[in-house]
Amino acid sequence: MKRFLSWYSVLLKRQLKNISFLILMIVVPVVTVVCSNLSSFKTASIETVAVYAEDDDQTSVRIMESLSNLHTEFKYVTVSSDEELKDMVRSRRALCGFILKKNLTEKFKKEKYFNNIEYIVRNDSIFSDAACEQIYSKYLKEMTYTLALQIIEDSTGVIEGTEGFDIRAEYEELLRRDENEFLKIVFLEENPDADLVSSTGLMTFSISGVMAVIMLLGALMGIGNWISDRKNGVLVPAARGREMLMKVLYIQMPVLLLALSSLITILVVRNFSGAANLLAAVIVYSLMLIILALIISMVVKNMTVLIALEVVLILGSLILCPVFFDFGSIIPVVKVVKYFMPPQWLLMLL
Repeated sequence: MKRFLSWYSVLLKRQLKNISFLILMIVVPVVTVVCSNLSSFKTASIETVAVYAEDDDQTSVRIMESLSNLHTEFKYVTVSSDEELKDMVRSRRALCGFILKKNLTEKFKKEKYFNNIEYIVRNDSIFSDAACEQIYSKYLKEMTYTLALQIIEDSTGVIEGTEGFDIRAEYEELLRRDENEFLKIVFLEENPDADLVSSTGLMTFSISGVMAVIMLLGALMGIGNWISDRKNGVLVPAARGREMLMKVLYIQMPVLLLALSSLITILVVRNFSGAANLLAAVIVYSLMLIILALIISMVVKNMTVLIALEVVLILGSLILCPVFFDFGSIIPVVKVVKYFMPPQWLLMLL
């Protein structure tokens, strides 16, 4: 235990003396917070999405409440009419809009799942994959909830007439469906006379995504430190279990420090809202990065190969994940590939 703590303190001091690491841990988050609070960047960091329900159906109300409580790169705003929603989209005061059709609860009970949501988007706009996935998630959750209540109400201890009906299989089939099957897409012409208040440009990025990329870089730096020290004879030969423990320490240290830096950054930008959920997401993501780094370290033993892999992973994460631009909206294959990029894991957890 004493040797373990000794190595831990050595690795901690070593990381804090590394100038490039300190820049990642301190300077980058500070610059991100400053940019997010400049008036010219505020509208770019959080996009507005308009939502309208055609009636007060309980399912529609729950969906809208769930969306308004989300803490993501989107701010979901409830409007009072479909015309107001379309006007917001036309004038770029909203990135896009969703209209929830009437009687969703009854439609779910009658197994009418499709075209119950209208997705309103401008002709000149790219699709927002992330917004569609979020509303699809809430829609599917409420659909499942309503169907479960119906099954309970119709049953008397034992569900009658369900021989050969696999509820789990039916649910998994719904999950496999593309969310676009549930959406009716409506394109709007842009209003040329509207005051364009929604900012676009290079600063339209996900702060959570940037922090996820930084944490990934920390995990890769940990592998690099391990390979370098092993090659230079800093590490003495040890039993396999102890060697694995040391490797975990090497990877965990930069990930831990950058996770702390990222957590504080995201909380400051969000005005410390949703702290518990964010903490849980960062912890899970950190563990996933450590496991990924351990797997990579079993295959990659050369610094040149590791540097090449770093370039591929970091550039791929910045380009394919919705960090700067959502390329998944315009390039279909990106929609699949992005799930193999680690930063997407944190965005999904959040």
